Amino acid sequence: TDCKAAIDLDPDYVKAYWRRSIAFEKLEHWHDALKDLEKAIELDSSVRSHEYKRQAFLEKRSAEQLEKDKADIVPKLTELANKFLNMFGMSTDN
Repeated sequence: TDCKAAIDLDPDYVKAYWRRSIAFEKLEHWHDALKDLEKAIELDSSVRSHEYKRQAFLEKRSAEQLEKDKADIVPKLTELANKFLNMFGMSTDN
């Protein structure tokens, strides 16, 4: 992407992080959007003054996504563990 290329050329390019954050948000990649917004704020603290509501929104959505991902992955990990443990006559239910 153009933003990634810009960041590769200049890792302190605030506008590129800010724009990529907006793009990630539109894609509902909450964690990535938050991470890039936080980087933009780290590089230029004045960004916080006009993005504090969006930052709070992204923090909330990112946390919600993390909880959803945890809920989705635990049963899958349990199933995988049981497949492995079954080879030894065990399971996570024991």
